[in-house]
Amino acid sequence: MDVAHLTAISESDLPDVEKKKALALATYYPDQWKKFDADVVGAEIPIAVELPGTDWTFVGKIDLLCRDPRGLIMIEHKTRSTSDVSKPYDPYYQKLSFDAQISAYHLAQFAMGDPIERTIYDVIKKITTKPKAIPMGSEGALGTRSEIMEHGTYYKGVVQLKNWQEPPAKETPGLYGNRIAWEVRTDPAKYFHQYSLIHRNRRQMADFAKQLTQICENIDRATLDAAWYQNTSNCFSYGSKCEYFDLCLGISDPDDEEKWRERKGSSISGSRSISHSKATCFQSCRRKYYWRYVKKIEPRKPESAALHFGSVFHEALEKFWANRKGGDDGASKK
Repeated sequence: MDVAHLTAISESDLPDVEKKKALALATYYPDQWKKFDADVVGAEIPIAVELPGTDWTFVGKIDLLCRDPRGLIMIEHKTRSTSDVSKPYDPYYQKLSFDAQISAYHLAQFAMGDPIERTIYDVIKKITTKPKAIPMGSEGALGTRSEIMEHGTYYKGVVQLKNWQEPPAKETPGLYGNRIAWEVRTDPAKYFHQYSLIHRNRRQMADFAKQLTQICENIDRATLDAAWYQNTSNCFSYGSKCEYFDLCLGISDPDDEEKWRERKGSSISGSRSISHSKATCFQSCRRKYYWRYVKKIEPRKPESAALHFGSVFHEALEKFWANRKGGDDGASKK
């Protein structure tokens, strides 16, 4: 089996403990797709479709497209740190089933003449446990210092003792990696779930096309009228302060280069392009849209640990599916 996706994680600059989390998930991720019998079309596929009656273009990137005899399959990767991913009736999945981003991608592929037959959400639960103390335990007990001394293993993983006089009282990154890898291997349903049977019919796509067109028209009207009013109910959405809060409050200057920098945007963005995130931002708060997409500034701050983990893991998934497309692991459909 190709291990390029594991190498991408091993060679990343993730902290040691975070790297072990990513490796534990990535090692057993391929097992979840062994029975998936479809050809891989491609990963990170850019799309651009002109919206009828406007000079706007919808843009985006689809995580993964595959094809089987029934048609085109879109697979969207999702990582989450809360709840049990194996419960199909969780409100999280109910929301995903009518997510606007999925509607947009279905609409785009339909407009390009290659409609999506169904969507699968590839949900991966992040590992939230931390290194813990190692008890002495009885001789040979799993996950104890006695196991390490007696068998040279820890949670069934081989341990390199190096120069230790005796096993440490707390897990090193290596021992922690052994434990969480064992947990993922023995209970994969806790960490992986494929939520499928998501469809969009023509009426739903037509409704969404109308909604997207209306958003673009409202953006044009807001630009013409300079009507970038605040939606104060979203200043603290998801339990955190909006990144532009200090600007709206008037205690920060947008020209302060120590606090704010130019926002570059993605490679597919443009002044007359509309993406799912751009449309959602405008719907959420016009003032936030103004700072992000009109003024084109963002706070000077390091990438969050969660975003960094997500980007590294996403890159690993992309490499796995790229290898499967090539058929080097023998898993792709012939």
